[in-house]
Amino acid sequence: MTFDDRNAGPGDPSACPDVETLADFHAGVLNRADHARIAEIVATNVQAQEIIAALDATQAQLSALPPVEIPADVAARIERALAAEGGRSEPVRDTVRHLRASPPAPGAGQPAETTPHAGHHATPARPGAVLPPAPTRAAGPGGPRHSGPDTSAPGPAGPPGPGNVVDFQSARAKRSSRTKMLLGAAAAVIVIGGGGAIAFSQSGGTNDGNVASGHSSKADNSSVTGTDLTNVAASEVTDSASIDNNKATYGIAGEMSKPDSRQKCISEIPKRPIAGPTAVQKGTYDGTEAYAFVFPAKNDQLRMIVVKADDCGTVLKDVVQNP
Repeated sequence: MTFDDRNAGPGDPSACPDVETLADFHAGVLNRADHARIAEIVATNVQAQEIIAALDATQAQLSALPPVEIPADVAARIERALAAEGGRSEPVRDTVRHLRASPPAPGAGQPAETTPHAGHHATPARPGAVLPPAPTRAAGPGGPRHSGPDTSAPGPAGPPGPGNVVDFQSARAKRSSRTKMLLGAAAAVIVIGGGGAIAFSQSGGTNDGNVASGHSSKADNSSVTGTDLTNVAASEVTDSASIDNNKATYGIAGEMSKPDSRQKCISEIPKRPIAGPTAVQKGTYDGTEAYAFVFPAKNDQLRMIVVKADDCGTVLKDVVQNP
């Protein structure tokens, strides 16, 4: 624990603690003795009261923010990418569905009053901000507990007793771990600029790139794997590997997810259609690594051209089918 020496030195019992210590006090993670000591200082120290009031206002403003719902098209693309890569894991798909259907967090947008710390006047939140209800924990033998979000495990509230003392480093490490876990969960459903989905990883992190699978991706044709394109229909490619706004998912299209690479390959296809492709998928054709392009054709039909992955000028299949 450190103290701000702008008003008094560390030897002065009324010296203002540093912001990090006050944040721990505000979160309710200090042990009984330290909590009681900081509470006494906050009750009389104006500078400490201002810091606590600022933390109250910040917490209230963040809690009042409305929840953000995943766009339906984004969630659908994530599910399509998982299915195309063989990632038909029910727990993962159930998680995506749950995130799409999750209701707003309890208390979000609900007006409530905040209870200031004893001995100081809370600074009001910004005008128009709606404050969520702040649950109050029961007071323990060590002194009053702060009104705020409960960070303890379910059970009777109160300060930690002997033998279960939480030191500063441990408390901060737990908060950091919770933050990383939440960020990891949120990142799992974010769609990046390339049009693909961030990869899910068992460690809680993400793999950077336009990938929708758990394996690392490569930016060349040396590992073109995926669907067997020998008997696949053009409509199937369109359903799972559509090109939206000139963007394709790397996990499905491979190297052809890059507009420059895709255009170069298309330019080498003999007797190609004038219109650009509406879908592209990597895979194999009779054991040969290949790419399947789907183009619009006359009478609302679809034309699918399958070319070798390492030589787009070699056409393996060229058919016109009904959608």
